Formats: sequence, C-alpha cells, structure tokens
Amino acid sequence: QFIGSPMYASPETIQSKDISITSDIYGIGAVLYEVLTGIPMIRGGSFHESVRLAVKGGHTKPSSQAPENGIPTIADELWEQCTQIDPGKRPQETQTVANGLRRIAKEMRGHASTAVAVTAPSQDCEYACV
Repeated sequence: QFIGSPMYASPETIQSKDISITSDIYGIGAVLYEVLTGIPMIRGGSFHESVRLAVKGGHTKPSSQAPENGIPTIADELWEQCTQIDPGKRPQETQTVANGLRRIAKEMRGHASTAVAVTAPSQDCEYACV
C-alpha cells in the first residue's frame, strides 16, 4: 500500500512497482510544475482522487496553466519529459535534468513572476541537487 504524497510521487511508486532514479526525476518534474505555475501538478479533492490523477497522467502543461508567468517552451518540454507515465521515457540521468533546468533559468532571467534556481550535482552525490 502506498504511503506518501501523490502530488510528487511517480506512478510506479504509487503502484508499488519497481522504482529507480527515474522515479525521482518524475518528482523533480512535479516540483518544477509547481515552481513554474505556483500550483501543484496534482490537485485532487481527496487522497484517492490525487492518486488516480497521478497514475492517469494527462496534466495541463505549465505554460497553459499559467500563461502570465512567461514560461518558455523548453520548460514545458522538460516537464513533459520528466513526468512521462512510462519511466523508460523519462530522462535516465539527473545531469540531463540539471542541464535542462539551467537552460530554463537562463531563458527566464528577467521574468520577476517566476524564479528557478539550479545547483549542479556534487561529484560525490549520486543525485542532482535541485
């Protein structure tokens, strides 16, 4: 049985399937959505509704949810890659995600409504620190 927050957990985590670094990458995508839009990607009225929405997918892209934030296409693209239902379709390395976040931050400089901070992974850290 799943115990946790379906707002940020990958579908495979919720369904108690095998998890990997791509499960964490899904969570990074969910957090990216909230940073860009100011609202959570998963917004069910109850825990069970949130779980259903998390496993189903098909969420509104960030730029459509918050067009006033000036969200660039590359942000939508990275978010979509990170939150694929199939873990095999997500980026397989955190460095790929960190590089995408840097590109987003560079493109969004000057947009006061949204801020994206990126920290490069340390050499002795297996996961990117974002």
